[in-house]
Amino acid sequence: MPTFKPKPVINNEDDHEDFDRPENNFTAALKEHVSWGWFDYRREGEAFEQGYQSPPVNWGISSERKRSFFKFCSEITGVAGQTLTLTPDTTTATGKPAH
Repeated sequence: MPTFKPKPVINNEDDHEDFDRPENNFTAALKEHVSWGWFDYRREGEAFEQGYQSPPVNWGISSERKRSFFKFCSEITGVAGQTLTLTPDTTTATGKPAH
């Protein structure tokens, strides 16, 4: 069509993790060079440490599901095995130290 303009593809709010499997929705999105957003909610009966999108939120990497996600991210980005220190309580959204 002469009026067609390419648009980006966005996969957002996906709650299907399977980070322990070689193929999952995240890897499928990466292979197609499209975005992917994780929806990590606290499931019924889960403790406070679970879920990033269920207030009140524990922003730490405080559950097996959160650890699995960040481990997977470190593997696909090539930083697996490196020590990463995440301290959201001491930095601002810009990455500058809080005063």
